[in-house]
Amino acid sequence: MKKTEPTHIKHKRLLVINDHGIFGGGTENRIRTLIIKFLETSFFEEIHVLQRFSSDTEKLSTLPESIKERLFIHTLHDESCFFRIMQLIQKYSIDVVQCHNLTAISPLVILAARIKKRPVIFYAHDYWPLCGYRSFIHPHSFKESQLCQTNHSFGQAHCLSLKAQVKYFFWKKILNLCTIGIATGKNMVDIYETNAVLRKRWNITTPWINPLFFEQKKNKSIRTKTKQRVIPHTILFVGSLLPFKGAFVAVQALKYIVKKFPHAQLLLAGSEQEYNSPCRQ
Repeated sequence: MKKTEPTHIKHKRLLVINDHGIFGGGTENRIRTLIIKFLETSFFEEIHVLQRFSSDTEKLSTLPESIKERLFIHTLHDESCFFRIMQLIQKYSIDVVQCHNLTAISPLVILAARIKKRPVIFYAHDYWPLCGYRSFIHPHSFKESQLCQTNHSFGQAHCLSLKAQVKYFFWKKILNLCTIGIATGKNMVDIYETNAVLRKRWNITTPWINPLFFEQKKNKSIRTKTKQRVIPHTILFVGSLLPFKGAFVAVQALKYIVKKFPHAQLLLAGSEQEYNSPCRQ
């Protein structure tokens, strides 16, 4: 029997939606690493990115030359995100839509993609969509005194007004229009499914981290020294010191931890973008 040649599969075009595009914090680092991998291996012919906040031109110049001609950045300004997604899908023949953080960009982009009959992948980097106060209603008005604890019983966010609860109810309905969800672990999947989000439609993927994004700095003044020659219990917090990241919770918890483990120490690892902020002090 004559051996047939393998059929060439024409890869598709991907549209990635994220508030800060591919430059920002840990989420954006993971998105950027994934996009570079996709384009270098020709998994996709083109990748388009829709962002709310503009990327720095200098940062775009750091991308590999081999992918620049196939990567397209679109910035959402004051226009409707719903109609912008419809236009992008139509103009660039987008085949797959992948949503990441949707706070500054409305979840209506999911509805627009589904109306266009495109599969939508939702990547759960954290639990923002599960908090009615912090997610799609007032994502950046979080304060320490407004930290939600167990106010989400029976699927209701009791920290919201009645009007906001109705809005949040419909946001979750739109989120459930996604074709599939990607989470970083089983615990995250369990929490999302408990909150009736994408039940039985999750895949678990280990976060992709590029070690080149991290820089080790030598600073002897910040090293913790103990009087006794013991190995202290160490707690590591990795993330920005912006209030909604929750570093202050670890700081507050430390005063209880040292009662049982006197030599315990807390190490904070993150960006220096809020170096002079009250939270850092």
